Amino acid sequence: AFGLIPCCVNSAVKNLYQGTERVAWTEIISVAEGALLPALVAFVFSRLMGVTGVWLYFIVGGSLATLGIALWVRHRSGRFPTSMQDWLLLGEDFGVKPEDMLEMEIHSLQEVTGAAEQVGAFCRTHGQSEKTSNHIALCVEEMAGNTVLHGFREGADNHLSVRVQHRPDRWVLRFRDDCRAFDPVSYVPSGSGGDGLGIRLVMAMAEDIRYTYSLNMNNLMIRLPADSRTED
Repeated sequence: AFGLIPCCVNSAVKNLYQGTERVAWTEIISVAEGALLPALVAFVFSRLMGVTGVWLYFIVGGSLATLGIALWVRHRSGRFPTSMQDWLLLGEDFGVKPEDMLEMEIHSLQEVTGAAEQVGAFCRTHGQSEKTSNHIALCVEEMAGNTVLHGFREGADNHLSVRVQHRPDRWVLRFRDDCRAFDPVSYVPSGSGGDGLGIRLVMAMAEDIRYTYSLNMNNLMIRLPADSRTED
């Protein structure tokens, strides 16, 4: 049972590295944790404690793998990992400042319009033109409205989180909800009717749009161009 603790830590770290495209690190940790360290620990401890020593590899082998990852991170970063950013080996410039990020929770269709207006005002306070601010607000209104209208289940405690990040050269919108799986990137209805018109409009304005479904959550990332500083 104690062996589940390092096992969960190691699995989380492997998934983090895989999610940040450090596939080689994930494979090295998997081999060390799943084969090399268990075999080594079982061989040594079985000679000292018999069958009991073999069972100890669950906690000892996993703990050694965790310690090895921590030491490797310390070697790369110069400090022992104490936060998620340390484990991920992210630079100090990762992410954005709190004043450059807007987060909202939407629970009903009535809140969508207010959220879009809030996003437009947020863009304008960051020096964006009326056109750019309206485009970003429209993206939020269309995608959030589509989620609430077609994804929310009547009587259910649905959840939609919207995050808007301002970077020097772009805007990043993230939509996360717990509705049924739906990939708007793949769903582009044919024709020029109203069905899917909002999705096509957002895709036309976006520089990049990506969708993932993880832990029963829809995750949609949209990147849009920002006004240049010289234009501000």
